[in-house]
Amino acid sequence: MGDNMKKKELLTRALEINEKHFGKDHPQTGATLANLGKVLGDLGDYQQQINFLTRALEITENHFGSDHPKTGIIITNLGNAWEPFGDYEKQKNYLTRALEINEKHYGRDHPSTGIIFNNRGHAWSKLENYEKSKALLTEALKINEVYFGKTHPQTGATLARLGNAYGGLGEYEKRKNLLIRALEIEEKYYD
Repeated sequence: MGDNMKKKELLTRALEINEKHFGKDHPQTGATLANLGKVLGDLGDYQQQINFLTRALEITENHFGSDHPKTGIIITNLGNAWEPFGDYEKQKNYLTRALEINEKHYGRDHPSTGIIFNNRGHAWSKLENYEKSKALLTEALKINEVYFGKTHPQTGATLARLGNAYGGLGEYEKRKNLLIRALEIEEKYYD
């Protein structure tokens, strides 16, 4: 329903209950911390988001291991949490680790792997390595088009990022064509 303040309130209560009932290092507590971290990020409290996700990661790694899919999800979210701070190097490093976990457990063509490709490509673009960005975003686009379809908003977001990577490489006609496709998708879904 989009009420992030209510989500925060309920997750805060759930965290108190989980810590009391299960303990501060229990996986259920870790899952609640991760969910609360996500909501805090949605509310713009990025430092708290990182704090909660870091705690969640420690618990999850201790319980499930460093290469478990649940660990990979938290690493992905933690990587993305660094974007508002402009720490694209840290974002890229977390997403690289998450990608390794995802590829191991789900394969290279899985939609969640495609989302990580997309986010890593964006981080590389912010680091002005447009060739690397283009390669990652091209992979993400292939996956998105197969899994979501050519006119899905996730595909549109990847098209826009890929267009910007081409722009960084000075390929402005290619950039324009990709951004036009992305805009058509956005207008279809959000008008």
